[in-house]
Amino acid sequence: MYKAGETLKDIAAATGVSTNTVVNRVRLAGLPTQRPSTKVEIEKMIKMRRAGVKSRVIAAETGVTVSTVLKHNRSAGCSSRRKLSHDDIRKIIALRRDGATNAEVASKIGVSRSAVDRYIRSASQAVWHPQKHVQRQHSAAMEQRRSR
Repeated sequence: MYKAGETLKDIAAATGVSTNTVVNRVRLAGLPTQRPSTKVEIEKMIKMRRAGVKSRVIAAETGVTVSTVLKHNRSAGCSSRRKLSHDDIRKIIALRRDGATNAEVASKIGVSRSAVDRYIRSASQAVWHPQKHVQRQHSAAMEQRRSR
């Protein structure tokens, strides 16, 4: 079954044993437990990614790991990151100026918190954050007291 191209999960389900048991038996037989993806599978992964399907979903549907999906998509020139429009970046900056946290901004825009961090760092405009503003005011007040 394995040599015919069946996945380890499929073999386990068909034979009524765990995937670990199948992996152990395949290893005992001297066969590699990781089979290379076929051209059809790779094309399916790339097509799904270009259609906007998330890597986790692609991995689940094709029976491979997320890192395998990312590897094949990178080799095909498909980015795993969503490009934000200029309007989205302006919204991020405006929300941060209004005092929203990166997590709040991320949920409103529909990206990860780390993506918000990345866009804020790359933005040419200074972003005002209330907590940092308070810290700066406190530091300035302390300096005035010391100078008296």
